[in-house]
Amino acid sequence: MIVIFGTALLYDETTESFEWLFETFLDAMSRKKPISFFTDQDQAMAKAISQIMPEVFHGLCTFHLMQNALKHLGYLFKSGSKFSSDLKACIYDYENVHELIEAWNSLIDKSNLQEDVWMKRTWRKREQWAHVYMKWVFTGGMRSTQLSESLNGTLRRYLKGDHNIVQFFTHFNRVVVDKRYEEISAIFDSRQKLPRMKLKKFPILIQVVSLYTSPIFDLFHYELDTSLCCQVKQFHELEGEVKCVIGLYGNDEEYIVEGRVEVTGLRGEKSCREIHCTCKKFENFGILCSHAIKALNRMNVMEIPERYILGRWRLDAKDCVIEEKNVVVDEDDPNLLILARYRDLCPRMVKLATQASMHKPTYQLVDEGIKELCVKVNNMMKRVGNFGTKELDADDPNFAQVKGIKKKDVGHKGRGRLKPWHEMMTKKTKVISQPTRLSKTIGQSSNTTNVQNSSSSQPQDVGSLFVDYVMLQKAEVVMHLLLRMQQLYLEFAALEI
Repeated sequence: MIVIFGTALLYDETTESFEWLFETFLDAMSRKKPISFFTDQDQAMAKAISQIMPEVFHGLCTFHLMQNALKHLGYLFKSGSKFSSDLKACIYDYENVHELIEAWNSLIDKSNLQEDVWMKRTWRKREQWAHVYMKWVFTGGMRSTQLSESLNGTLRRYLKGDHNIVQFFTHFNRVVVDKRYEEISAIFDSRQKLPRMKLKKFPILIQVVSLYTSPIFDLFHYELDTSLCCQVKQFHELEGEVKCVIGLYGNDEEYIVEGRVEVTGLRGEKSCREIHCTCKKFENFGILCSHAIKALNRMNVMEIPERYILGRWRLDAKDCVIEEKNVVVDEDDPNLLILARYRDLCPRMVKLATQASMHKPTYQLVDEGIKELCVKVNNMMKRVGNFGTKELDADDPNFAQVKGIKKKDVGHKGRGRLKPWHEMMTKKTKVISQPTRLSKTIGQSSNTTNVQNSSSSQPQDVGSLFVDYVMLQKAEVVMHLLLRMQQLYLEFAALEI
């Protein structure tokens, strides 16, 4: 499912632009970097990734890889040729590096591509597209930029080439709202509709049915079903250390599973503390493979270790647990802890700002409280140090007023300039407003809108304009509090309490 974290408009697609984009993204995510990154072989983006996030795995989209192969070697994709299937086998199938090298050399020899430049360049990047290398990196099962291309297709249905910047963001916001709704609907379905269990008495399924989301549970159910076709060819256990060789029925491929078990309880029940398989299904996708499940069954372990149920696949993945005013997260990561604190403080402060802006006394109370909190947080940050953040200034003129965006007339050849909304509504209605500082408008009934109408036959238009202005004034009050509180909880969220 597509999850939109943020949006940026780039003037061009140069390395410098992508470097700025990635730096801005990392700043917004408290320097929390992704584990893996997939692109369509764009050189500028690849260089920016190596500069800004060198430790992040950069994978190549397999769809674009096959498209480039068709572009450079289209004559080899003719009917009856095995070049396409052999190339896909090199991408997806082989589990051993030596097998991959032999298959690639065989492909080169059969197609007489020893001197082909594109094939040489592709082979040098084999660690970015071959399964034998990528299985060591967590990718969530993704091998292409299909989700990104799907979002691009959705945007094309909403946007047109002649849209101005305001129209662009208006329609783009509709796309974001739709994606957010799909995400909420998926969460609701996962929590309210239990997946169907075909093995209703299997302890492992009973354990994960209430933990995994429906799509992940279906994938795990498939692995469990496949484990019934696996054979334990060798099994060795010594002082809790277990090693077994697992093979799929009718297949010569063998996998080695190693684990460590302990006896718990008075009835001699066993629990597994650690388990690994040479197929690297868990390391790459995040769920246990059929070989590991077969080994657990052979060890008489009835439940999956908690550490092998990743938080990202759980039903409560988006829940934030608050205990004794401390934010608890699953991963021991300071960046995630900062994000969790921010996520806890942000909605509460937004709600407070919305309520306090309704009346002057409540606004003044919150305003004075923010000033006191700014001073306290600044003093605590000075004692902690090593954050390099700017101090909160309660009297900052940027917080004292909310400045609107100046409108700029943009000429369009053959169509004239773009008219603002109040000019397009009616020619007979004229709105004259005296802009004032926010500090002067709050609580002062004298600063009202002077609406002059040359015709008394349109009272509804005048009334609607007045309502729009009143709502704008309320929105400015809310924005005023939010801007001041934003700096406060950004500093407070980064503070180690």
